[in-house]
Amino acid sequence: MHNLLVLGIAVGTASTTLTQSKIFRWLHGDERHAGLAERAHPWLGDLFNCAYCMGHWLAALTTALAWQHQDVFWFWAVVYWLAVTGIAALTSGLIGLLFSKQEDA
Repeated sequence: MHNLLVLGIAVGTASTTLTQSKIFRWLHGDERHAGLAERAHPWLGDLFNCAYCMGHWLAALTTALAWQHQDVFWFWAVVYWLAVTGIAALTSGLIGLLFSKQEDA
């Protein structure tokens, strides 16, 4: 359970950083300029502009890496993936809320 929480927070932080931070603006773009991802393919542009969408893919990747050496029923790997995605979405939303409060101050 502890690993699930840590992985979910890590995925949420990574997805928010990749899709919303200034340091990766060259990748995800902004209102005026298309980022590298969008110039490469419209689907990638959509992915790199949606923290929730990115969270699904990062959760799938990290779940696959975390479970690759475990002999488990596939159902639990899918449940783990979706749980990590949910925790990641909550983390990403909390980060967004905190940044919006900071900008308002």
